[in-house]
Amino acid sequence: MNKQRIERAQAILSEMDAHALLITSPANRQYISGFSSAAGTAYSTDVCLLHEGGFDLIVAPIHVDWAVGEAPLASSVLSHKGGMVEAVAQLIHTRGYRSLAVEADALPYPEAVKLREAMPDVDVRFSTNLRASLRNSKDTSEQKLLERAAVATDEVFESIVPLVAPGVSEAELARVISSRLLAVGDGLAFDVIVASGPNAARPHHRPGDRVLEADEPVIVDMGCRIGGYCGDLTRTLYTGHPAKRYVDYYRAVLDAQVATKAAIRAGAAVSDLARAADESLRSAGLGDYILHGVGHGLGLEIHETPSVRRESDDTLPENAVLTVEPGVYIQGWGGVRIEDVVVVTADGCRTLTTAPKMLFDD
Repeated sequence: MNKQRIERAQAILSEMDAHALLITSPANRQYISGFSSAAGTAYSTDVCLLHEGGFDLIVAPIHVDWAVGEAPLASSVLSHKGGMVEAVAQLIHTRGYRSLAVEADALPYPEAVKLREAMPDVDVRFSTNLRASLRNSKDTSEQKLLERAAVATDEVFESIVPLVAPGVSEAELARVISSRLLAVGDGLAFDVIVASGPNAARPHHRPGDRVLEADEPVIVDMGCRIGGYCGDLTRTLYTGHPAKRYVDYYRAVLDAQVATKAAIRAGAAVSDLARAADESLRSAGLGDYILHGVGHGLGLEIHETPSVRRESDDTLPENAVLTVEPGVYIQGWGGVRIEDVVVVTADGCRTLTTAPKMLFDD
């Protein structure tokens, strides 16, 4: 486990002017402690208590041995025996802490109420955006895992391209992709999306029984996890000889991706990235078909900050890892989305994704 991550979290605790910080997000807990239980979920009763001297893990009895093995730097690993709030309150009182910051983004409201009620003599403060403060910038080990996840995802994509053909159902293709992703990684970063024909007009379509037909677009969105870190890749294919309409849409989306990447550098306004993509698509006459932002942060969670949208006030830190995924969606026909993963550098970006594009005669 990287001691610099603990020190980074302790610096945030110092800014909060609290004796301890209760970390409830599974991803933030894994980032600080190394303990990976419930990776990829929004909430777990396995929590991390950060303090000036280090951190404690308070976990379910069935996870004690697991936590001890994965978190060698923990000050202690305690079992909460089903009552996380009670165990936290007891530890706070034993330590004599008079103030506690609590990560609120990942804590269900009933648990937050219980925490305050269990510690009436403690100043309990709820904090948000810990994820952005801790994890927006990725260290070297994180970048290596994200690159491995990207490469593994790309290789699986290339292996399934010949299967994207008339006669196979979306669900069948998604199952094959999922099994191949599981064979090369620790798990799925998210449920595989296969969206064919008119279903490709739905950015987050759930694969169903629809059978791919000839001469239509097919969006495939997929990613595996390696070491807890997510891959994320989208490519759009065509079943048959690509129609001019498809080629025009595809080139316009690819141009928007190129324009977005050109705007990326450390210190750049996130809104400028979104504006570059939007203006590129609008110049191609496709402004009415934009349904989502152009990307998002990527790491231990599939959607991290920043969200690359026009409304964002964020700037890009060096070593942030982003998806760049412009798309257009035309109801009744389908859509086109192209997604790469990039690392923000001082003067641009480094693309981790290697999967081929332009899978038709240029």
